[in-house]
Amino acid sequence: MIRPAWPWASWPPTGGHLTVNGYRAPAGTTVVALPAEIDIANADRVHDLLCAALGPGVDVVVGDLTSGTFCDVSGVRALLRARNQAVAAGAELRLAVPPGRLRKLLNLISPDGQLRIYPSVRRAAAPVS
Repeated sequence: MIRPAWPWASWPPTGGHLTVNGYRAPAGTTVVALPAEIDIANADRVHDLLCAALGPGVDVVVGDLTSGTFCDVSGVRALLRARNQAVAAGAELRLAVPPGRLRKLLNLISPDGQLRIYPSVRRAAAPVS
């Protein structure tokens, strides 16, 4: 799996489980910590990072926006493009976005559920039952 140079990325250990804040994510789940602000300056890097996480054996990529404060239209476009690539790869992109302005914005932009939004990384990484 490619390890990006960006400091806000986190990866599961090879062949192991990822632990996030004491929670052990299921196998096949990768969590990518995203920057607090996503705008035209870093939207392409965010897209590339999320898509790089779509390696073999990865069923779910969680974009960790729990520290997120801002996302402009280029950031939203990057998230939607990454979601489309995840679907094409047979995986799912989930976003961890706590209640607040950013979550409200993403829900308004994606009322049809294209972006799967959860209140925490733990909930986003949990198996869907």
